[in-house]
Formats: sequence, structure tokens, C-alpha cells
Amino acid sequence: MAKIDNILAKLEETVIFISVIFTTFAIFFNVVMRNIFHYPLSWPDEMGRYLLVLIIFGGYIIAVRRGSEIKLDMIQRLFPGSKRLFLIVSNIASILFSALLVILGFKYMLLKYRLETKSVILELPVWILALILLVMCGSLLGYRYLVRTLKEYKE
Repeated sequence: MAKIDNILAKLEETVIFISVIFTTFAIFFNVVMRNIFHYPLSWPDEMGRYLLVLIIFGGYIIAVRRGSEIKLDMIQRLFPGSKRLFLIVSNIASILFSALLVILGFKYMLLKYRLETKSVILELPVWILALILLVMCGSLLGYRYLVRTLKEYKE
């Protein structure tokens, strides 16, 4: 499991790194085209929006892996002896939320596939964009919470 975890971690960080670089260059290119050449382009804005969503969810997945995501620990402070129990319950709730994202995301992806919906400017099939988010948001996020829950349970 550690080997798969390491491969996924490298993949996550690589995808996020490339997305940040590409978004930066695309938006910068559009600013130059708009302000210097007075010829704004539409595709960098649309691509930037899609990549920004990918970056946000990818960053959240990385934060979960590192244990550095935002946490509400008010209940843990009220009951300090049951910290481990609250962590496990919180992780299980997050796994269920990830499963809900997968189910709803899959339904959305199938709908977009059946309707053959394309993005406005880039004319990318929206079902492919939904599939990428489905894998990133639901599946990897659920996997990260599952790994963390198993670690908490073993300790």
C-alpha cells in the first residue's frame, strides 16, 4: 500500500505543478495579448477556470495526505480523552462525503456524455472534464481519507 501511496503522491503533485504552470502562462499570455496587442483571447480564461478547480481539489487532496487541511477541533477540545474516536468519525464522514461526490459526479458525467455537451469556448467534451474531477475529487479524496482512517484505527 505504501508503494501505491507514493506513486499517487507523485502523480498528484506533478499534475498540480503542471496545472499551476500552465494556468500561470495562459493567464499571463492573455494579459499580454489584451493589454499590449489589444486582442484578448477567450480560451485562456476558460482553461484557467477548469485548471483552477483542478488545482483547488488537488491541493485539498495533498493537504489531506499531509494532515494539514483545515479542521474543526472544538469538540475534541471539549472531550480531550476521545480525540482518536472523533478523528475516526470525522474521517468516516469525509469518506461518505467523497462517496457522495463520486455518485453524483458519475451521474453528472453520464448526463453530459449523453447530451454530448461541450465547453463554450474550447469545445471540450464536458464529460471528460467531469471525469477528471470525479477521479480527483471523489476517488482520490476518499482514498486519502480511507488511508488516514486505517492509520488512526491501527494506532
